[in-house]
Amino acid sequence: DIDECRGGANVCSTNANCHNTFGSYTCTCKSGYNGNGTNCTDINECTLGTHNCHTNATCTNTIGSYTFATCSCNTGFTGDGVNCADINECTLGTHNCHANATCTNSIGSYTCSCNTGFTGDGVNCTDINECTLGTHNCHANANCTNSIGSYTCSCNTGFTGDGVNCKDINECTSRTHNCHANAACTNTIGSFTYINECTSHTSQLPCKIVPTNIGSFTCSCNTGFTGDGVNCTDINECTLGTHNCHANATCTNTTGSFTCSCNTGFTGDGVNCADINECTSHTHNCHANATCTNTTGSFTCSCNTRFTGDGVNCADINECTSHTHNCHANATCTNTIGSFTCSCTTEFTGDGVNCINTGCKSMGSTCNINECTLGTHNCHANATCTNNIGSFTCSCNTGFTGDGVNCTDINECTSHTHNCHANATCTNNIGSFTCSCNTGFTGSGVNCTDLNDCTSGTHNCHANSTCTNNIGSYT
Repeated sequence: DIDECRGGANVCSTNANCHNTFGSYTCTCKSGYNGNGTNCTDINECTLGTHNCHTNATCTNTIGSYTFATCSCNTGFTGDGVNCADINECTLGTHNCHANATCTNSIGSYTCSCNTGFTGDGVNCTDINECTLGTHNCHANANCTNSIGSYTCSCNTGFTGDGVNCKDINECTSRTHNCHANAACTNTIGSFTYINECTSHTSQLPCKIVPTNIGSFTCSCNTGFTGDGVNCTDINECTLGTHNCHANATCTNTTGSFTCSCNTGFTGDGVNCADINECTSHTHNCHANATCTNTTGSFTCSCNTRFTGDGVNCADINECTSHTHNCHANATCTNTIGSFTCSCTTEFTGDGVNCINTGCKSMGSTCNINECTLGTHNCHANATCTNNIGSFTCSCNTGFTGDGVNCTDINECTSHTHNCHANATCTNNIGSFTCSCNTGFTGSGVNCTDLNDCTSGTHNCHANSTCTNNIGSYT
């Protein structure tokens, strides 16, 4: 038998195996090839899916058997190509995420996302300024301060809280104000003016917004004080003339106020002052023999006629020795306290100022002068003068009482010395009285009888009624 396979007398493809048979031969395509043996073409195991590469590996075809195909794990995987495991770039640190980004592993890869407070694609991240963008959650009465990747909130001066929630501090009730002791503290909702360093470029990062003035309470000096409320000084209303004291009062300054007191000689509350009349109120020091004259705020004292002195001290003027009397030449002057008397000498009669020669001799028989008829007596007008030998007496008339020189009216009605009837009215007169019967009675007043109005027709009863007389009246 001829072995065609050895002698090269076969027609098998170079990519086929020649198998000698008795008297002939056969051609079979090699593994990795496909055909009738005479013509063999490469089988692509990668496209036919007959390879054994891992799902996460890449198959690369080679000419011939699939054993000549190669498997290589894809990027993000590791292994021999037949077996491939995911590479965790995040834990291995082989990623390219930014330092302010978060690496998230995925099958065969990873993703980068900028952390909260940053913006970008994850590979490049820049800080977000929440304060300038207004994306913060700070309270309206809080200050936002940007930081790398975040921000902080702090309540403004005059407020308390965590910065997200701020409430007004009442410095007045909490006594954290700096108002003066003599000032009134008024709480206000904290009000501020701000400088934004971030937009004004007056600060390097981290920049912030800062308040320039505090306005969470106000201080105002109390009435009677002046100042800015933090410092208050007393107002001297007395020297400034802003008081309301009366013109006749003295203003005395006190801390925060003033007092008014009426001057000596005036009375009132200091705001209203009225003159004290020392003369009528008997608070003067004038002498008993002086006249007090009231003046505005004071008084004057002047000694009465026939007295001499400064009004506080008054001495009697002796008109007899000083020859300032007006006694008759034939009268004797007798000094009295505050005055003098004149009496005609023997053989003269008169009031002492005027003396008439009676013709009586100082020696011999007694000479009787009738003072009553001459009018030289001093009896009261309501008295009777009775002449005596060498003198006279005065006796008050009926209806008067006194020593005859001085007589006063007797009120017979109040002293019950009248003789009016029980049903009469007593009316006092100077020196006497009258009696008049009461209504319903008739008579002289000393005697009064009932007036019968029924029979006398003085009633006002109706024509168709009966009049009944009563004592002093009728029904």
